[in-house]
Amino acid sequence: MDTLHSVMRTISTETKSGAEHLTVFREFLRHLDSIQRKAPVKSPAKVARRKAPPRRKPAKRSRSS
Repeated sequence: MDTLHSVMRTISTETKSGAEHLTVFREFLRHLDSIQRKAPVKSPAKVARRKAPPRRKPAKRSRSS
């Protein structure tokens, strides 16, 4: 159990850095911004869907006994 705690302490000190997480976050935001700017603009004609034909009423059938 002592070795587990010592390993955990060494790992936690390696992963915690003050400014690195901010640079990664800023890079992520820059990436999102560039993707958003490169996104193609869809024209309204392509976005509009074709209107579905109206539903028909079922045919009435007479009862023949």
